[in-house]
Amino acid sequence: MDIRPSDFSSPEFDEWYSKYTVESFEHPGYPIPERDAPPAAWDRFRAWDEGEMAAPLAWDLRRYPVAIDDTKLAGVHVGVITPREGVSGENSHRVLINLRGGGFILNPGLSFGKLESIPVASLGRIKVVTVDYRQAPRYQYPAATEDVEAVYRELLKQYAPKAIGIYGCSAGGTLAAQAVAWLQRKNLPRPGAVGIFCSSPGSKRQSAGDSRLWATVVIPPSQASVIRETYKPFGWYMAGANASDPDAYPGASDAVLTKFPATLFLTGTRDPGSSATFAAHARMLRLGVDSSLYVMEGAPHATHVVAPQTPEAQDANAYIARWFESRLAQ
Repeated sequence: MDIRPSDFSSPEFDEWYSKYTVESFEHPGYPIPERDAPPAAWDRFRAWDEGEMAAPLAWDLRRYPVAIDDTKLAGVHVGVITPREGVSGENSHRVLINLRGGGFILNPGLSFGKLESIPVASLGRIKVVTVDYRQAPRYQYPAATEDVEAVYRELLKQYAPKAIGIYGCSAGGTLAAQAVAWLQRKNLPRPGAVGIFCSSPGSKRQSAGDSRLWATVVIPPSQASVIRETYKPFGWYMAGANASDPDAYPGASDAVLTKFPATLFLTGTRDPGSSATFAAHARMLRLGVDSSLYVMEGAPHATHVVAPQTPEAQDANAYIARWFESRLAQ
């Protein structure tokens, strides 16, 4: 299928999308080394990975004036991002925890977390702590969740739980849901709100639904085998997790989901995972959870993060900031 951008798209989005389709559909996949590859191979991959984020990150830093403190909380590497004009009075006793995306294999460090956090911190005038959690190939589940717990416990020393929000995109969205379930089992106080973006609480046996066409039909058949091989590493982190464990797969338990705080889902209509997001939102409503859904027309996976120059991404990030402001306690 050859599908042009949506008729509702802005000129900036059309320009970005034309480049995205070439890079993603004609040359799909990631140059991820073998799990036991020598350190030099992983270093080269990490350098490539950082390079992919350089342009959108430079755009964010020009557009959104923030201060970034590269530090540690409870022994976990984090970036503390605050607006240069200062945190607003309304948000002086609030904080957001960001969990960056990357399939639990891409984007180590702070760069992708900065992409997810800078617009929200600046537009919302709120402090955002982005967490460089542990991931594959060196670590497996629940290492990342343990890192989130450590940071959350540390922030509880300064902030009320209802004034703490957790959010992330893609694997970060999955991790945000896992963290909420994990905190339940640990009998820690529930955070005030959670944002599950470009993802869903999910289950191991979950079907892709109608949106699978964006991962199959629009990809040239000649690239199908490339896709299958290059995406295998995205399963490394969760390989040992039990499918019936709601800490790992919160979607496996209505009882766990019912206790979720206010939840914001965000997806694009061209995200292969959008069907799962739509179904999760409907399920949350059925369970009585305060669930909201933001849909980006014509947008692929993680567009609000990787295409910051588009009005669509700017609107989405502004809404994220407003939504947390409306849900978190002061």
